[in-house]
Amino acid sequence: ARGRDGGGDGGGGSSGKTYFLPREGLWRRLGVSCPHFLCEVGLYGCLLAAPLVWGNRGVCDSPPARALLGVGGGSLAAMALWVLGNLAVTARGTHAWYLERFGDAYRKLGRKRMLPGIF
Repeated sequence: ARGRDGGGDGGGGSSGKTYFLPREGLWRRLGVSCPHFLCEVGLYGCLLAAPLVWGNRGVCDSPPARALLGVGGGSLAAMALWVLGNLAVTARGTHAWYLERFGDAYRKLGRKRMLPGIF
């Protein structure tokens, strides 16, 4: 089986799977190989910004929230950095997989791995 757009072998082997080049939704709008990872980065960005927006009110004014947000310890920032690093490594592998499967058809799209125009 071949992937659509004439690139790659479809990765099917004996299983008969056919892979298709994603062209709709966030793949097209953001121009990245892993738009779902970009959304997760945005989620952690919002969590990191929450104390700046709400201070000790609302979502941040509970013992579990204070523990998660790392008052005095920076645990949320450390967790966000860990997740960002993990997503970057995984996005690199995913981007390489797309290039291997779809070749020039994928290269022509000019997609980045996870962050539009950057990585």
